[in-house]
Amino acid sequence: MSDVLLTDRIEDRLTRIATLEAIVVSLESTIICLRAENTALLETVAQKDAIIRKCQSVIFGKKSEKQVLTDSAPSTEGVPPAPEQESVPPSPPVEPTPPVDSQAPAAPKRPRGQRRGAPGHGRRLYEELETREEFHALPDAECQCPHCGLAYRTAGTEDATEIEWEVTIRRVLHHRIKYVSVCTCQAPVLVTAPAPPKVIAKGLLTESTLANLVVNKFLHGQPINRQLAEIALWCGMRLSPGTLVGALTKVGQLLRPLYTGILLHLRDADHWHADETRWLQFGDETKHRWWLWLFASEDSVVFLLDPTRSRAVPQGVLGREEEDDTGDPQALQRLCRILNCDRWKSYQGIPGIKTAFCWAHVRRDFIDLAKGYPALLGHWARDWVQRISTLYHLWYQRRQCAPGTDDFRHADARLREHVDGMARVRDQELAGTHLLQDARKALDSLIRHWGGLTLFLDHLGVPLDNNEAERLLRTLVVGRKNFFGSGSFASGALTESACTILLTAVRNGLNPLTFLRAYLHACAVNGGKTPTNIERFYPWTASPQDLAAWKLPPSSAN
Repeated sequence: MSDVLLTDRIEDRLTRIATLEAIVVSLESTIICLRAENTALLETVAQKDAIIRKCQSVIFGKKSEKQVLTDSAPSTEGVPPAPEQESVPPSPPVEPTPPVDSQAPAAPKRPRGQRRGAPGHGRRLYEELETREEFHALPDAECQCPHCGLAYRTAGTEDATEIEWEVTIRRVLHHRIKYVSVCTCQAPVLVTAPAPPKVIAKGLLTESTLANLVVNKFLHGQPINRQLAEIALWCGMRLSPGTLVGALTKVGQLLRPLYTGILLHLRDADHWHADETRWLQFGDETKHRWWLWLFASEDSVVFLLDPTRSRAVPQGVLGREEEDDTGDPQALQRLCRILNCDRWKSYQGIPGIKTAFCWAHVRRDFIDLAKGYPALLGHWARDWVQRISTLYHLWYQRRQCAPGTDDFRHADARLREHVDGMARVRDQELAGTHLLQDARKALDSLIRHWGGLTLFLDHLGVPLDNNEAERLLRTLVVGRKNFFGSGSFASGALTESACTILLTAVRNGLNPLTFLRAYLHACAVNGGKTPTNIERFYPWTASPQDLAAWKLPPSSAN
């Protein structure tokens, strides 16, 4: 009987052990699931914190990207340690390079202004300005010796220069002289001198006034109401806003043919920059949010308003149709045309155009990751920012060398070696499993856009970024902050035409105010219509005499 009890006890113990082992396995499985869930939750919290930090940086941070990413990471208390990263080969050595985002302590910043002891250039006299001379003399009682009373004699002058700013707004009263015949050849004839040319028949505003209004609004971002208030301050004159709206609508119609010619010239280029920004179009009752597109070549700038951000807009502006296989040399040449842009899908896949993507946007991705995940991705993101800084430095070195020389070949080899090293680091980091999801997205984006990001290697005229378009578009972004957008379709058309013409003039080194005055004067001479010789006003077909005159201020050009 004792043997039976012992056997039962053993079986009971074995059953309990098996049950406990099953419970342990279940608990271990639960712990694994909870750990995975906890890791996912921590990553989610880190993502939300990254979004908060990014929003705070956008609202309260510095507006420039020229920031030094410090190597000091914030406290990691409460944050799980990051897994060890796989060793990756360092970037190839670079000869003395002043990186933008160096991790070394920054040298003390030199005070602004001229250094003490440095040779100066003397005070400018601004002799190019119109001069009004004023002579200041002593009172008669002080022009003689206080002891003997003998009068002083003059000994020249001591001169000093001031800059005076006066706005002159005046009324021009035209007197047209009438003549009557006094001979007996026929009945008395009354003849009147012809009326002066006007942009708008029976209009109140001259071409100089219209040009000032257009330049101040679309180049300097000053709304019409603010300009009217300034005119009232200077001379007390109060113009009706309706008068200006009607006049500017007419100006927009006169500028449209010149806008079309610039657009057609832009299509013949082989390299462009492009970008877009939101623009409010209050004339469209169904959709206020439109888009203002920018396209810039070497000598022309074109703006276009459109309600969409679709690929049809750049394809329609650049005029590219499906390329055929006819072997036409011109068709083959069009295949080598390049568009610098960001990574927006609408710029990609246009027939006959290669897209060169912007490294500044890639750099911004890693800066955002460093700000969003300072503890988890701070050092990793800073390493990538440093690689991009080295890329810029090597590209600048190659650009300073003449193609075909030994210096150019050495600089080109160093640049290509660095790009290959970046690709190896990218692939090795993607092969690991330690990266956060947002970091993996940044590297996946690098792979997807690598062909466009490295297009500059074989095309020397292609820059690393799209900053050219960003700078040109900034003019309109500032204006949008002041006058919000366009109140009608006619106002939107004027925005397209005026910004295109003014910034094209600036791009060719012309004075936009002088150029616009000359064009409006030609319209006035032609009876308020577009000039018949409109080719005269394209900077690429204008005469040297006109170009030289349009580079001067209006007072000197007239």
